[in-house]
Amino acid sequence: MTRSLLILILACTFSFPSVAATSLEEKNYQLETASDQDEIQKAKRAILARDYVTALSILEPLAESGDPVAQLNLGVMYRRGHGVEQDEDKGLWLYKLSAEQGFAGGQFNLGAVLLNSATTMVERSAAVGSFMQAAEQGHQPSVQVLDEMFEAGLEAAQTGKYQLALRTLTPLAENGSARAQMNLGLIYLKGDGVKKDPKVAFSWYLKAAEQGIMEGQFRVGQMYQDGEGVEQNPVEALKWFLSSAKQGDTNSQVMISAALALGEVVKRDVWGALFWAYAAKIEGSEDADPIVQMLERALLKKIDPSKLKQLRDLVNQCVQKNYEDC
Repeated sequence: MTRSLLILILACTFSFPSVAATSLEEKNYQLETASDQDEIQKAKRAILARDYVTALSILEPLAESGDPVAQLNLGVMYRRGHGVEQDEDKGLWLYKLSAEQGFAGGQFNLGAVLLNSATTMVERSAAVGSFMQAAEQGHQPSVQVLDEMFEAGLEAAQTGKYQLALRTLTPLAENGSARAQMNLGLIYLKGDGVKKDPKVAFSWYLKAAEQGIMEGQFRVGQMYQDGEGVEQNPVEALKWFLSSAKQGDTNSQVMISAALALGEVVKRDVWGALFWAYAAKIEGSEDADPIVQMLERALLKKIDPSKLKQLRDLVNQCVQKNYEDC
């Protein structure tokens, strides 16, 4: 495959655990004006001919005027010493300029360099943050790198290499990866390779829950209910159970049903309890069966059986439309 100016990207050997050496190409970037595009085409032809002097004469004015694509590719030239005296620091500075303008290619290259040189968790987190910014724009090479990092961290946790898991997952979690946050929550909750710390576990679960992660919402509700890692608060627990229940989590649905049936935290509501028990049963929970049977027996002493059928039909409709407006 021939290389053009716009795919002249630094090949990076990642020092991050379990992430393989990767050479990625960028392509199909667009400039804002046709005249700039004409200039880029000239620079492409110069690069292909290894006429770096001509390419440099085109790229430098564009980069100085703030064009992020030119900044990115000029950065590559400096880091590789193509047509200029090699200057890796200046190349990195140009990557930063490109990245700060939100250009995914610049963000990826910046992340790659930062990750390759990272020796601390703060530096790793900064590198991951740059990849995250690019990935949010749909930049597939960045998505791939982040996926590889997560899989490496997950594999480390599953094989008992918890320190490696922490080094790999923590930067992802700090930059908003909900799946990394969930796994860190579990590590700290169980005390796998670290001192057991329910407060830290709760903080990670809460971050995932606030992003709408169903299991995270259930875990937060459970910890509020038990007073584990956070002050006990049954009302707050039910709030999180409800959020999770509306996403189809059967454990949360059973918890809400039991709370409404007992009436200890909220006002007793047998119909509401049966609603969520039916929902859990429809969603596949075996734990819901005894609750359904108990509540039906209690209600059949007072109402016509057709009322229960109406409620079941309503619950079926709610499940089918993912509890919207229910």
